[in-house]
Amino acid sequence: MEASKNKSELVACISPVLEVLTSIRQGGADHQGVDGLRSKVMDAFDEYEKSCYDARISASEMQEAKFALTALVDEQIMTAQKPYSMEWMARPLQLELFGNMRAGEAFFEKLENIRRAAAQQRTVLEVYFVCLQLGFEGIYKIKGVEQLKALMLDVRAQLEELAGPAKLQLSDNAKPQESMVTKVGRNLPYWVILSVTLALLASMYVGSTYFIENRANQQVVQIDKHIEVLTQLEKTGKAR
Repeated sequence: MEASKNKSELVACISPVLEVLTSIRQGGADHQGVDGLRSKVMDAFDEYEKSCYDARISASEMQEAKFALTALVDEQIMTAQKPYSMEWMARPLQLELFGNMRAGEAFFEKLENIRRAAAQQRTVLEVYFVCLQLGFEGIYKIKGVEQLKALMLDVRAQLEELAGPAKLQLSDNAKPQESMVTKVGRNLPYWVILSVTLALLASMYVGSTYFIENRANQQVVQIDKHIEVLTQLEKTGKAR
């Protein structure tokens, strides 16, 4: 029972890394420089490992999940189009932690192996699924997003199957049994939900800001034109 409880805590252990990703998406690392950002990310991974040790997560599970998180962090930073993105690309975290420069492919190779042993590695599979939900694409940037969506549906279905089919009958206390999606959603750390929410809010903010600035610029152009016309009329009047 204790082992099962500890296994369920793996997803909760990743919250420090997701917190850093949230900060990056909000622009919190824009003025840190690549060295400051790397230090912040490494601190988050140290905290992740400490949480895993405290929860008695096995070293193999911790490392498998860590690889997925590393791939996600690298991709998010390198595609962020920030001043530090190119410097990070020259020395990605995957190279420093795993001696690997092909996490975009290796992520999905590992995912395939994890799915084969999903009964024993369900919580690791959940972490990989969370990374996909948070936008990791890897090699599927080339293969195509439709194939990635299909893969995500397959992984989700597998997780639901591992948790057992959703029961429609009422339980003894007159409440329906929870489906796997509800259970996973409830067990996810709040930073997962927060990071997705903040990402959406940030996108909405950027979009609305662009719209407002665009409208404002159009108004300025119109005002300038009116001023120019009035100036010409004034000059014409004086000439007469």
